[in-house]
Amino acid sequence: AIGTLFVIGLGWWVLRGEPVPVPLPVSAEDTISAWTFPGPFNDDGVREAEVRANIKKLEERLGGEDDYQLYTSIALEYEHLGEGKNAYEYYSRAIALDTEETTSLAWHNMGILMEKLGAYHTARVAHERAVKIQPNIISSHLSLVELMIYHFPTDTAGVEAALTDAEALLGESDSALLELRRRWKDSL
Repeated sequence: AIGTLFVIGLGWWVLRGEPVPVPLPVSAEDTISAWTFPGPFNDDGVREAEVRANIKKLEERLGGEDDYQLYTSIALEYEHLGEGKNAYEYYSRAIALDTEETTSLAWHNMGILMEKLGAYHTARVAHERAVKIQPNIISSHLSLVELMIYHFPTDTAGVEAALTDAEALLGESDSALLELRRRWKDSL
């Protein structure tokens, strides 16, 4: 299945005449049964038309210094439409541009996308990378902690590591982390 997805993705990028960035391949432990999901603006109406028009405007601006932000924005728009494959491809392009790994936004968003697609091992890699690149971003830590407690609750070392890293930033008495720790303990 992964090989098929890679070939489909490769074909799409080759047809566009552009290189195929794959900074986060889907983990062999994951299966994505469908690359689409209910998007909040996928209504075959005005809202969807506005999102598609915005994608076109963003794509027309590509080719400059702000391509990272543009690719990330285009990916998010595709998420609004529930088009996971397109979102994955644009997040991949953003990540591929950030060769110095100076910003974690695309990694963080890729992690959330992979969760929507049920690819939890891949999401874990993306969330861990986001935390590593910018360890001062609270939302990245919270996303990783939530992923760990809800999808990897028996990986005690992994959950504790995510909680410990988040506590280093937010403090051990942070109410959100205390609640997440309680939920995790209750689920065991």
